[in-house]
Amino acid sequence: PRPRLERANASHRLPRTRRSRIMPAQTRGARRKSLGLPPKEKQERFDPSSPSKARTSKKAEGWGAPERTGFWANVYGTCGVLAIIGTTPFIAVIVWHMFVNLDGSLASIVAAFQKDGLSLIAKIWPWTSKRAWQLLGSYAAFEALLQVYMPGKRFEANPTAAGNVPVYKANGVQSLVATVIAFFLCWHLGLTTPLEVYSLFGEMLAGMSLLAIVFCVFLLVKGHVAPTDEDSGSCGNVVY
Repeated sequence: PRPRLERANASHRLPRTRRSRIMPAQTRGARRKSLGLPPKEKQERFDPSSPSKARTSKKAEGWGAPERTGFWANVYGTCGVLAIIGTTPFIAVIVWHMFVNLDGSLASIVAAFQKDGLSLIAKIWPWTSKRAWQLLGSYAAFEALLQVYMPGKRFEANPTAAGNVPVYKANGVQSLVATVIAFFLCWHLGLTTPLEVYSLFGEMLAGMSLLAIVFCVFLLVKGHVAPTDEDSGSCGNVVY
């Protein structure tokens, strides 16, 4: 029985050997040539260091241009951006109110909206007081000074679409440590307390939400009127 098994195995292996000799493996190029297809063109790799490559990008084609994306796609994108801008300030205050005044109960905030509707936002909105603006202004001024004068390693980012290389100062960790030390120092000197920051957090959150929209509008106008470099201008949309 054993010789018969070996002969049977040999007979099964023989066609595979003959098939491999008759039909050698073909490359993709040879297969395309045998089918009568033209050779596939080689794609050039993107080199950000090359000015010609950097300038030939989506920025040069026009990001968000209506003629590229279509009219309705541009309308949907604009409505989505406006929805995010118009709802996020209120969502931030609603979440703050839910955790501070409703013990984090989602059912309670849903029941409140079912009872009062959108008028609930006006009822719970914490209007920013003078003291809250003072804390926000002093914090913003202190962080701006840290960005300018806090030492840090020079960091160059990737080239932009116009070929510019943004340069940053890697001083984030140092600024964080300095901010924490400065806060405890202000607490020790009696300038503020953690309780005051917690009590006025809702007012500061509402103030920052509205101020962020005003600041973004300012940056939008500045990009058209007085741009910093070539990475500016209109992309075909009024909002972004």
